[in-house]
Amino acid sequence: MRISFRTVPRTAIVAAAAVVTMIGIGLPASTTGAHLTIKAAVVHASSGVGTWCSVPNPAVASNVYKLSEFTEIQAPESTTDPRAGKTTVRMLVVPVVNDGSFEPVEPLAPHIGGVENQLGVRLWSCTPGMSATQSIKLTAWRGNYATTAASAFVWDAAPSATVPFARARLNTDALLAINGSTTNSTRPGVELRDAHRGINRLGGQSGANADPLTMRYSWMLTNGRTKNADFANDPFCASKTCRVDGGSGATNYNNVFSGVDTAAAANAVHRNSTTYLAEKYYSASGAWPTTTTTVQQLQCRSKLLWEDWRDNWYNSSTACPRSSTWTQYQSREIDVTVTADASPTATPTVVLPKGSSSVDSLLRDTTGTKVQYVVLEWWGAGTPPEDLEVEVFVK
Repeated sequence: MRISFRTVPRTAIVAAAAVVTMIGIGLPASTTGAHLTIKAAVVHASSGVGTWCSVPNPAVASNVYKLSEFTEIQAPESTTDPRAGKTTVRMLVVPVVNDGSFEPVEPLAPHIGGVENQLGVRLWSCTPGMSATQSIKLTAWRGNYATTAASAFVWDAAPSATVPFARARLNTDALLAINGSTTNSTRPGVELRDAHRGINRLGGQSGANADPLTMRYSWMLTNGRTKNADFANDPFCASKTCRVDGGSGATNYNNVFSGVDTAAAANAVHRNSTTYLAEKYYSASGAWPTTTTTVQQLQCRSKLLWEDWRDNWYNSSTACPRSSTWTQYQSREIDVTVTADASPTATPTVVLPKGSSSVDSLLRDTTGTKVQYVVLEWWGAGTPPEDLEVEVFVK
């Protein structure tokens, strides 16, 4: 257990004594008030018993990632020139499945809400005052890799029978940025890096088709969401041709982290953590949402006076003609089911239990219900304190 203390009178002696006292009285391992679980590491302690702040221990909880340990890459800005400008960012791309390795390190606070199996992130910190200039962006993406060559899946750490998905990392290192439709040779890690950063538009919107970015993107934490407005300002999308992407990210960690163990539970905040649940606009397998309604349709038919009626009804938008000396008309109304594009409503991004699915079949899922590719990124000058962490979970 790693312990560091704030500067207060007799802090080291009293806080250490408090630990001994709490152990001596048999504090249960599941105690959440002090976070002293096997998945937690105490970061700060004050001189009073019970005034503790801790964050999850990534050595035990494989779905917890320290910002200070994100992989540093030189992200290219050009899709054609490897000599063009690059930006230094810190990024992880993690394939998230519902396999137990993404179980929340502790139950979510009741006020957070959400639905069963919903994807989300929880930010942890014990630093009350954080950088106001660094930025963070956390996004999720439905895969489109059913026919992708196995060699295109380039890993820093590949999932396997011995490596849980929570410890897997797609490699994002490439000289060029990608901007185009997915092909069987597309490297998923690079494609997701550039889609997340707004460079790759996946071929762009075409004709009456929905925009491919909107049909793969789930938002968790970017501009518009803060710890005091976790579900406010969902990205605007009113028509089938809208493009919704990763946005510009959230600047000023104080607006999205808590950092205070005594913080009141409200909106995204629960003590020294903040939770952001994934939402999306697409429906199954990247389809635009539709509505089905039943309307009445007027139909008419006609015959000459000496003929028998035939089943030759035709649709009419006005009343049928009146019968004449030689021609007779009949009318009727029938129920007709009409399917139309709907105005999208944000819906939870759900990852279902993986069951007996193989690693390869999970990675190639295109429904978005078996795997979500989560991109974690921060950028800016300096390095965040070690206690700033992102937990990725399936509720």
